[in-house]
Amino acid sequence: MIVRIQQKDPLLKAKDLMEAGITPGIQMGQLLQEAERISINEAVECKKTLLNKLQSSPYWANQE
Repeated sequence: MIVRIQQKDPLLKAKDLMEAGITPGIQMGQLLQEAERISINEAVECKKTLLNKLQSSPYWANQE
């Protein structure tokens, strides 16, 4: 995970969020930041797990 952070290669990218139905914009940026925070703080290394955790965050709720 440290290498991923050093290389600035986030686990979840904008294209992943667009595939999940999120449109580009400010809230997508917030979701990407929250995804990186979750992946670091909770040591999540699986994209699907991270997306599931992100969908239960308040940032995702703002998308609806």
